[in-house]
Amino acid sequence: MKNLPAEEILNELKGALDEMKMLDLLFKDPAKAVELFEAEGLLPPEHLEKYKKEPELLEDDTRKGLYFRFISLAVVGDYL
Repeated sequence: MKNLPAEEILNELKGALDEMKMLDLLFKDPAKAVELFEAEGLLPPEHLEKYKKEPELLEDDTRKGLYFRFISLAVVGDYL
């Protein structure tokens, strides 16, 4: 990732930020979000039951992943 051009890093940062904004809409109904993630094949089978029992965990894990991606890109781009 260190070899990415600055423009690509900025585009990835914008994409991560856009995805973080969309999470608010997606997780208004956490159980429905789990269904959508499952339908799109985005949930590993070993975590499916856990998320169905506690759909809020999916939101938490998704947010943490996006925050990590955003911070990592910011570091690579020398913005932090």
